[in-house]
Amino acid sequence: MTSKYKNLEITIKKKLSGDFLGSFQSAFKWLWSEFDSLREYIPGDSIKSIDWKSTAKLWDVHVKNYEEEKNLKVLFLIDNSASLSFWSEDKTKREILEEVFYLLAQSSISTGHSVGSFINNTFIDFKKSEDNIIRILNTINIQSPLLDLHQGRGKEIKKYNIKNSLIFVLTDSLEIDTAQLKYLGISNEIVLVNIFDFFENNLTKENFETNFGGKISALFLGKTKKQKNYIKMRVHKINALKKTLKKLKVEYLRLDNRDDIFLQFYKFFNSYKS
Repeated sequence: MTSKYKNLEITIKKKLSGDFLGSFQSAFKWLWSEFDSLREYIPGDSIKSIDWKSTAKLWDVHVKNYEEEKNLKVLFLIDNSASLSFWSEDKTKREILEEVFYLLAQSSISTGHSVGSFINNTFIDFKKSEDNIIRILNTINIQSPLLDLHQGRGKEIKKYNIKNSLIFVLTDSLEIDTAQLKYLGISNEIVLVNIFDFFENNLTKENFETNFGGKISALFLGKTKKQKNYIKMRVHKINALKKTLKKLKVEYLRLDNRDDIFLQFYKFFNSYKS
């Protein structure tokens, strides 16, 4: 493991508490568990586990018991295009993506599940090992578009017949191939994580003054109307994407370089499909 990834490992593993892993596991428990039996509701049970049909029939609240499987699959569809090299502060979007991937991948293998990826038009098969995580991280650093979810050329993954998996799509794009997601969503659970630089959506003045100049400054700096129109356009695009994903039953999380990644995912897992 390189020193870069060693630092990433230390940072992530220090924060992977039992509470965090528990929230990750419980958020998707229904996906990677087999239904076993019904039992009466106990205060504190998640409302997600209530069996409403039985509850209506029996006039008493019942929940589903699940028997956990141990060989479950978490797939990462990773956008690796040139735009991820963009930065305005201390990290590029690719570095943020690496942190997000490592956090989710470590959570997966720590709770007994295997990880795989589709990146640079290459499928990396599922394994429950840190070696597989490092292999995927190394591939992220070879710049190339993923399976072009935003360009409509993502048919290559179909031949792998991915089913009954949890899929995280990691991308900075707002142009998504909805046909591809619709196909993948037939037999998989999908979460799309949009990774941005704060500057992209906000055009903050400090970013102009410290890291940008030339054409970008000439286009926006001091031109309030253009800045407002740009920000309005970004908000519209993000909201349009969220609306489209909701129709496809794809969950959505938005992150940028000023977010506490752990906190945002912890909140997301605890509110998942609530």
